[in-house]
Amino acid sequence: MSHRTFAPMWDLFRVSSDKLALCHLELMRKMNDLIRDINKYGDEQVKVHRKTKEEQVGTLDAVQAVQVQSGHLQKFREGYHAKCIELDRLRKEGAPQKELEKVCH
Repeated sequence: MSHRTFAPMWDLFRVSSDKLALCHLELMRKMNDLIRDINKYGDEQVKVHRKTKEEQVGTLDAVQAVQVQSGHLQKFREGYHAKCIELDRLRKEGAPQKELEKVCH
């Protein structure tokens, strides 16, 4: 009976294991590169967002000022309109000049 050796099987197993290890190493390297690129992109997006926000602060302030002024204008317009209606009513009723002047001031 001849003695057979496992050497060819061990060699095949070693070569296969080495190839698998190299594939795994390459996969991990690509994954790390991808993670690094994603992190870099995220950092750049934060910087761009911050820069855009800083650039648009003036616009935001201007828009808010216009909104406040529009609110004041609407309030004064309503007050003026109410005084005009009151003045017309008093004129129709024949109110004295002093009462008409009170409404105007």
